[in-house]
Amino acid sequence: MRSRLGFCLYMTLPQCVYPYHTYIRAKREGDWLLHLAAFRQMIPYFFAAGHFNYARYGSYYLRSMENLPQHVLDHILKGEHVMHHLRGLWNGIWSDQFTESTFMRLAHTSGGIIGITLKPEALKVWALSRHICCQILMSLKDTEDGEDNQMVCQTYHNEEGNGRIISDAKDRGTAQEA
Repeated sequence: MRSRLGFCLYMTLPQCVYPYHTYIRAKREGDWLLHLAAFRQMIPYFFAAGHFNYARYGSYYLRSMENLPQHVLDHILKGEHVMHHLRGLWNGIWSDQFTESTFMRLAHTSGGIIGITLKPEALKVWALSRHICCQILMSLKDTEDGEDNQMVCQTYHNEEGNGRIISDAKDRGTAQEA
């Protein structure tokens, strides 16, 4: 009986995980329609797992997003609902991840908020001016590179680079020896 139960779990697991993988793919690629389809598939799993708030508010979110005004939907269908550090394939990220990888990272480097957190006025000036400083820095970099505000387009994922391929081959060799 136990092996039969394990087999059933093994056979149904991909079916349960597929919507979540599809959801991540939709975010990475900026595909709005795939995002909605994957989210719709995830809602029954929220109910089954007892995550009733996710299920309830997820249903509300889905209905709200399906009834967006046309002018908003036009922008979203162009992929403007995800953020990118670089233009390219498979590198769209959620807004909270974008904030963590930019604003919060900059806050903890030199010139950041370390040392001024006990001075509310200085912290306020830093927070309210950071986006302007970053825009000026990006404009200066674009002028230096002669790109006229054109972002670099990355056509491969970081995991496909030569360094990663060599590292993976080394890890496979180590695993086979053990």
